[in-house]
Amino acid sequence: MEQDLIDSKKIYDTYAKIYCDKQNSYISALQCRSIVNKFIKRPKNKKILFAGCGDAEEARYCIEAGAIVTGVDISSKCISLAKRKFKAINLLEMDFGATSFADNSFDILVSLFTVMYKKDLNEVLNEFSRIVKPGGQIIIAVHHPVRKMFRFGNLNYFKKGRHDEKWTDFIRFNYYRTFSDYINAIVKSKLQIIKVVEPELPLIDEYNGQETKQPHVLIFNLAKLV
Repeated sequence: MEQDLIDSKKIYDTYAKIYCDKQNSYISALQCRSIVNKFIKRPKNKKILFAGCGDAEEARYCIEAGAIVTGVDISSKCISLAKRKFKAINLLEMDFGATSFADNSFDILVSLFTVMYKKDLNEVLNEFSRIVKPGGQIIIAVHHPVRKMFRFGNLNYFKKGRHDEKWTDFIRFNYYRTFSDYINAIVKSKLQIIKVVEPELPLIDEYNGQETKQPHVLIFNLAKLV
């Protein structure tokens, strides 16, 4: 197992419940899920993979809408949390960057805040493309590079590579990329960009005025060409 996977598993096996509880309450994460759910049209009976699913709360809309949902996560603790919540979906401890699924297995793939743990973005996108059917949909959300710059990057937008960062109660790592890094990787993978969203946060008590002046999330709605 490569070091990034070992580190990811250790972090999220240790802090699974803390992480999932935070993600399930953060306004920016909930706003992201709402946007993603609107991208998914008529999910009933569609095969949908959530890559890096955590406790699978992000899949609730699709589960309740009658989709055939599979969730994978490198953390056995996150998968255990998901299994306690959702009994009727397929949940697997697996590296989403190198899955065991057959080609063209899914109609839709959703990856929320996960690809930042992968050094080789092209490799991940190629794997996503491999397991999604021609004409299928791939939705990817990441922490916005501008947000990384303000919160963790010492105001250096061009700070790249693997970096540790303190998030809530623990230290995690992410691979920092620029907006153009994401666009160029998508183009190289031959995926079609349907829409890109940089949602504006509402002005509420959780965020001060300065926080709402920067994008927190970057969402790509992509299609695999036929």
